[in-house]
Amino acid sequence: MKFYEIDTLPFDKPVITQGWIRFIRIPGKMVFLQCFDGTSQEDIQIVIPKSQSPSLKRGDYVAIESVKVPSKGTQVYELLASKIEIISSSEDFTMEKKDPPLDTLRSIPQYRTKTLMT
Repeated sequence: MKFYEIDTLPFDKPVITQGWIRFIRIPGKMVFLQCFDGTSQEDIQIVIPKSQSPSLKRGDYVAIESVKVPSKGTQVYELLASKIEIISSSEDFTMEKKDPPLDTLRSIPQYRTKTLMT
């Protein structure tokens, strides 16, 4: 299921989706993931107990079995995951959290053409 389709689902509805991990936060017993799938400009927050989460890294492509629940934070909803499976692991994720300088982007071959200056 695409992320933009999840908006129309009712709460407590099972959801199976896939996407890339953009950010990971582990403040305590829960793991919070910000994921995106390329179909929506908004990230979706995935919550999973730390004991059930595999070793995840930024850039991993994952399949998520979850339930849509109301969020306790600023978003309207989040996905409470029951199972996360790593489909593709990112061995060498080149981008940092913050916006890198243009010179850094131009030094990476796959981003060079996307940063042409006119």
